[in-house]
Amino acid sequence: MQHYLVRFSDTKARADWNPAEKMVFDAHVKYLKQKEAEGSLRYAGLAKKPSSGALSFGYALYQAASWQEAVQLMEEDPGVKEKLLLGQIEQLEKFLGQAP
Repeated sequence: MQHYLVRFSDTKARADWNPAEKMVFDAHVKYLKQKEAEGSLRYAGLAKKPSSGALSFGYALYQAASWQEAVQLMEEDPGVKEKLLLGQIEQLEKFLGQAP
């Protein structure tokens, strides 16, 4: 199994999200929780700017058998599918330490 890092960026300011977009985001969080329960999501979180605490981006660390499987995990995310979030994916190569 390989590890893949997905970076999620908002496609518009969260303050401008309408109720339907907020529901899409809720579906995104539910999807991540489902993938964690299934074992393919190893870790997820938010990156914030230290000076202001403002959100920079979200991320998810997936474990998958192949690049195609990892891309599918990202593309099936409701936030990405509905274009509320932009997903960018990279394969991680171990350098030091233990993967979560």
